[in-house]
Amino acid sequence: MYKLSEQGMVEKTRIRNVERDISRVDGERAEHASDIAGARTNISEKELQRFQIHKDFDEGVIKDLRKVQAEVFDYLQRINASQIRSSTNRNPLTSRSTVVDTHIHTPGGVVGPRRGLDGDRTDWGIALW
Repeated sequence: MYKLSEQGMVEKTRIRNVERDISRVDGERAEHASDIAGARTNISEKELQRFQIHKDFDEGVIKDLRKVQAEVFDYLQRINASQIRSSTNRNPLTSRSTVVDTHIHTPGGVVGPRRGLDGDRTDWGIALW
């Protein structure tokens, strides 16, 4: 285009307009490149936040799971101890007996001999330990 200007075939104002348009387009291209870089930065930040949320959730689940596992283990130990205690303390010869001349002490009162908790006469099957 400069060669054409030297030969007088293109006006200098036309060359300046084209140079101005080229500069404007270069500026817009740089602006768009900057916007793309900013968008990529935002995407990276959001991915990092998402990763952190998943990590925190997984850590919370693991913490809760460990707590529940400890509780289950404790309950299993209690059940096992209770089963051992009940199997060793049971007297097989007196599996059904009648309690005579004694009282049952309850938090709400005393139940007399040969009386149920509702006041009726009952025979209770009791394992003596």
